Amino acid sequence: METLKNLKSVPCGGEIIDMGELKKKYPEKFNESGQMDYKWFEADIRNKFNIYVRHDVDSISFTMMTKPASEGGKGCQLTDLVEVALHQLKALNKLYPCRENALTITKWEEGLMWQKARTEDRIKRSVEGKNEK
Repeated sequence: METLKNLKSVPCGGEIIDMGELKKKYPEKFNESGQMDYKWFEADIRNKFNIYVRHDVDSISFTMMTKPASEGGKGCQLTDLVEVALHQLKALNKLYPCRENALTITKWEEGLMWQKARTEDRIKRSVEGKNEK
C-alpha cells in the first residue's frame, strides 16, 4: 500500500481519497473510537470520490458503477482497478525488477489501450454511457 501514497487519481475513476487525511481535515466527523459519521460520509464524500485508501490498515476500496451514466450511474469501472494495480506493479517493479513484471505491465497497458479504443468508438457511435451495443 505504500506505493499508493502518492497516487491521487486515476484517469477514469477520478480522485482517490485518503481516509486518514479525511479524518485530519474533519476530526469533528469522527468519534473517539475513530468511527466516522456515516450519514455525513454518504451525503458529502461518497458522491465526490470512488476510490478510498486506508493506509493504517492497508486497505483500498472502490465504489463500482452498477448502471450506465445515462441512467445516473457513478463510480469506478474495471479499468480503474487495473490503473491502480498497474501503478502498484510499476512501483514494485522499480524495487524488484523482473521479466514477468515487465510483461504484465505491458499487457495491462495494452488492455487499457484497447478499452480506451472501445470507449472512443462508443463515443463516435453515440452509445457511450448507455446499455447499447
